Amino acid sequence: MPRHEVTLEYSFAIGKFEITVAEFGAFVDETGFQTGESALLNVPSRGPKKGNFLGATSARADEYLPGIFPGGKPGGPALVELAGFRTPGREVGRTHPATCISWKEAKAYFA
Repeated sequence: MPRHEVTLEYSFAIGKFEITVAEFGAFVDETGFQTGESALLNVPSRGPKKGNFLGATSARADEYLPGIFPGGKPGGPALVELAGFRTPGREVGRTHPATCISWKEAKAYFA
């Protein structure tokens, strides 16, 4: 699509930086918001991204046993473990971007 001007009929905000683990954690601790602490972790077993962590949250991740996600293909998304923003399946520090956050959790943070 060629470059063009767009007018939004509502207000919105956008940040220059990602929300960090510490920032999202402060929200959870201060509000008592219950996070799902379950995520479908995509850790490919082959190809150029073999072994690299790619997270995708799933509200139903805890319904499945570890292994290949139902309907998935070998090397595709696999439920490695139940994960959340503090334990996303890889080591993270307070200043790392928060991951494994569902749409519901993101909406609550920005409300």
